[in-house]
Amino acid sequence: MIKMTIALTRLETLSAREFQDYWRSEHGDLVREFAETLGIKRYIQAHAIAPDQLKNGQNFTPPYDGLAQVWYESYDDFLNRITSPSGKAAAKRLRQDEQRFAQIELSRTWWSEEHKIL
Repeated sequence: MIKMTIALTRLETLSAREFQDYWRSEHGDLVREFAETLGIKRYIQAHAIAPDQLKNGQNFTPPYDGLAQVWYESYDDFLNRITSPSGKAAAKRLRQDEQRFAQIELSRTWWSEEHKIL
């Protein structure tokens, strides 16, 4: 199993709450819709906690507004699915939707393989 992690930066025109609500409900529904087509095994959204939401006095601004984690069987499986006609259509639709809530040019993506330590 491999994982794609995407660090997302919200559009400047959206509040943190608007970003989180749209990402969780609207975009989350699209990911569910295309999960089988794209071979998604698991999908998690990690929403940043804004400084005013923290109770322990920490003062920091998260560098990103959220992290999406998407698990696939293998990178080859991902490539096979994303290059199929239905995979291309699904990826295009997801990318179009991402532009409604995230600054794609400021977001970052990386691939990893997990190694459980604890």
